[in-house]
Amino acid sequence: MSNAIGLERVRVIACQGSLQLLTAISVARYHATLQPPARYRNFLVIYDVVPEFATVIQALAQSIESWEQIVHLQQHELQTFAAQRAAHGDGVWGDELTARVGTATSDELYVARDWQPGNVLLLHGYRTATKIAYGDGIGFFFGAQRFQAPESFGRRVRSRFKALRGARKRKLILPSPTFDRGYFLLPDVFGETPTMPYVRPDPTFLQGVLREAAATLPPGLAVVLPPNRPTALVLLGNFGQAGWTSSNAERTAYLEAIRKTIPSTHHLLIKPHPRTTSEELRVLRHELTRLFPSVSFIDGQRSHYPVEVLLHDGAMQRSDLLTLGFTTACVSLALFFNLRGHVGFGEGLLRRYFPRSWRLMLENEQILERAITSFQPAV
Repeated sequence: MSNAIGLERVRVIACQGSLQLLTAISVARYHATLQPPARYRNFLVIYDVVPEFATVIQALAQSIESWEQIVHLQQHELQTFAAQRAAHGDGVWGDELTARVGTATSDELYVARDWQPGNVLLLHGYRTATKIAYGDGIGFFFGAQRFQAPESFGRRVRSRFKALRGARKRKLILPSPTFDRGYFLLPDVFGETPTMPYVRPDPTFLQGVLREAAATLPPGLAVVLPPNRPTALVLLGNFGQAGWTSSNAERTAYLEAIRKTIPSTHHLLIKPHPRTTSEELRVLRHELTRLFPSVSFIDGQRSHYPVEVLLHDGAMQRSDLLTLGFTTACVSLALFFNLRGHVGFGEGLLRRYFPRSWRLMLENEQILERAITSFQPAV
């Protein structure tokens, strides 16, 4: 189909979080500059998030891009599709998946990676599309083991026994189709080589999307920093939920790391992980208010927005903002806002509170520390 600006192309963009969404949009826009002019029909697929998180992602997506359809594939739907595929191979289930997305075919498919069920299902559902990987966060490439918590000995034995017991019942699971191309802003930070041809996109594309998202935030959502008080921003992870340690140990480690790193004279601004539960936040808030006279949380609906969007204008104007990050978000704060703060728990706390996982976690922290000192800020 021809039109005044060229061909019509269909894009399916899939995401598992709000920052992933913005990275995917920036990558799609960058990819479009390398192709003949076209008019795009966009379809967004959201998965691996709770409904409240999906609602925020949808609102964020609609504020900066036009979409023919946005769908939230919930966990039970993914499980149904995966079971159908395991039983029947690539067939009718794929038609049901693409019907749910809203388009039977797609010219381009954007997913973060080729592992995790939702990504694999979409890669099989749109096998003829140009399959494009955009990575995690702002464009990191890493394999399935990088942030997978080590299993305890007992759990490892039970998993292997269960696998052996059920081996005869399992159907052949076909490998994921390979990506045609990858766009990674930071492809080699974790020392792994992307498994597909890739390029580094121009970072101004992601900068522009972050700026658009910040400019279209609903009233009252942007975070305003105290004007006359030193402030420390703490970016939490979700290590307890992910199996790296217990929730109690994670919380105690945060308290010790914060107390060791941040002066009590600072206003403490906490950005929870989007998957942190309200009960976890309640207990942490109670403990922190005993240590700091001024504490606030980026919670509720705001917790599901990327911190790079919520703090966009404030961080740009406050180079004195102290940061303590336990996730890859500390890299984007350094890259886009030149905020080069503290990273992680450090070896002592990791040994004490993450006994099974401390070596890999320490390696990840050291990688992030090297990353934020290895590049020039993009602003």
